[in-house]
Amino acid sequence: MKTIANEIVRLIQKPIWTSKSYRLCEEKQLVFNIDSKATKLMIKEAVELIFSVKVDNVNTYYLPKKVSRLKRGLNKYKKQKRAIIKLKPDQELFLIPTSLKA
Repeated sequence: MKTIANEIVRLIQKPIWTSKSYRLCEEKQLVFNIDSKATKLMIKEAVELIFSVKVDNVNTYYLPKKVSRLKRGLNKYKKQKRAIIKLKPDQELFLIPTSLKA
């Protein structure tokens, strides 16, 4: 039986660690891959439930579809939805190990 809490937790798939996301992390913003059907309100509730922090703003965007060539033909990747989550000024969340920070 599916519960609402399980559905909310499944919205956030994984955090993204790129040079841009490290830069945003210094500004109290986090980047996650999310389910393509998730809305901004659902994402906000999921982050507040999972990490016990207050969210100030949520921005979402889609990465474009990618096609790569293989010997046997083309390999197509589906587009991904990402969310940039801005925390309130008095909130902090440490997802990055200190050994990875520059």
